[in-house]
Amino acid sequence: MPSVFLSDLDKIISDVSKYDDVDIRISEFYTSMGQTVYKNKTQLKTVVIFDLVESTLLKAKIGHAKAMREILLHDKICRTVVKRLDGNIIKETGDGLVALFENPLYACLAAINVLEIAVRKEIHTKAALVLGMLEEIKISNKIDVFGTAMDVCSRIEKHASENQILINSALHDTVQTFLKDYDDVLISKPIHVTLKGYGKSEIYEISSKNIGLKNYVTPLLQNNEHERLTIDEKIELIHNAESDIIEVGSGFLDFVTHFGNSTEFIGFIKKLLKKGVNIKFIVIDPDWSSEKLETVDEPEWENSISLKNHFTILKELQNELNAEKLPGGLEVSLYKKIPLFSALCIDSNREGRMIVSNRLHGIEKSENPEIQFSKKSDPLMFNSYMSSIQFLLKNSQLQ
Repeated sequence: MPSVFLSDLDKIISDVSKYDDVDIRISEFYTSMGQTVYKNKTQLKTVVIFDLVESTLLKAKIGHAKAMREILLHDKICRTVVKRLDGNIIKETGDGLVALFENPLYACLAAINVLEIAVRKEIHTKAALVLGMLEEIKISNKIDVFGTAMDVCSRIEKHASENQILINSALHDTVQTFLKDYDDVLISKPIHVTLKGYGKSEIYEISSKNIGLKNYVTPLLQNNEHERLTIDEKIELIHNAESDIIEVGSGFLDFVTHFGNSTEFIGFIKKLLKKGVNIKFIVIDPDWSSEKLETVDEPEWENSISLKNHFTILKELQNELNAEKLPGGLEVSLYKKIPLFSALCIDSNREGRMIVSNRLHGIEKSENPEIQFSKKSDPLMFNSYMSSIQFLLKNSQLQ
């Protein structure tokens, strides 16, 4: 089988290494102001967004001069590889580039080669690729692209983490058999995401064997009390878990109701355990809560009977699934304290993602604002809540 890598990959790396001049570029999209005559055409093409990861933080970390050199090296890598594989650079996007390819396979090969060179040069990059209809508009001597494919590509790019390439399902279905001709290409299983404005979607990750697959995507976190995650969005986050899930609260009570029947819910949990994901439910002891919380003037404590019934369901689920000795395990722990918050934590020992809702007196649980963050975005907050969760685990009774 042929190799995915360009035959002159080492030469490109050598040429890029010599690219030391800090070239100040000022790209003007419009060459004139006011009324402009333009031409447009719509075609099926592959759009690629290349992006240098966290360039702003890079400047603060290593200084402006060194950061600018990395930015320009990244630019040179992208331009060189895109040109070698018959693509066209359409425009610059801050510290990244947008390219178009007639050949969808070449678009994928370009992204993999850019990633390979960038990693060897210790530059953190990422890319998103989408095959779809694009409208090219030529204004004077400049070309820009518009359309759903461009918008979707921008949404997917936001889910990519450093040194990761994500592609949409249409591109995957088109090139997957061709990519399998290359021994050094990896293709992930479908990854489920919700793209803002476009709903639930399947995307894929591609990479070289040298770099490997991450098999997860970056969640788009938000701290907007008016935009709580839907059940479907939470299920999507849970579905993509790789190592562990910890829930402090009702033990997936909302999810049981959402699935409609226990068979679907058990099937959902079983898929996670088969992946090797360990699940821990930390819930308030229903017997203790019915006695201690009956004097608390809060509507949510009135459901202690339903919580007790749900705990029975969790126990039966635990016994049934753990008896199968799957790679992952299911634990249920009870604690005897007035709950101050509920939390859903995913992959705590990896990238760490958490959704927290603090208990506010006089406000229904469903109306409490949600705080969404990750170990990377808010390390202090993540570690603080994680310490509290560990305290509850240590002081709760394993069932």
